[in-house]
Amino acid sequence: MVAIDPVTERTAAAMALGAEIGVPGASERTSAVVEAAGSPSAQRTAVDCVAPGGVLSIISVQTAADFAFTPIEAYDRNLTVAFGRAPVRSILFFNDTATTEIYTD
Repeated sequence: MVAIDPVTERTAAAMALGAEIGVPGASERTSAVVEAAGSPSAQRTAVDCVAPGGVLSIISVQTAADFAFTPIEAYDRNLTVAFGRAPVRSILFFNDTATTEIYTD
């Protein structure tokens, strides 16, 4: 699992859950990406990180009227794109006090 996040506390929480820290725009793409921030720039980064034929799961509240990618781009790269809600806070198991504090504020 690779995490990309500009917020230090969320990066620390991801690392506590076993993630490695990624670099946006890295040449290596992955087969599945979860976009959980909701901003157009986060969505663009997610699209750029998913490999052709991969899965993009968008579980964040969308804050823009348009997506950061086009249906043509998704089609040309043979992406599977799924949208939906994720009750993350209600299902995460926290085994770390620092992580729990981040998500219970």
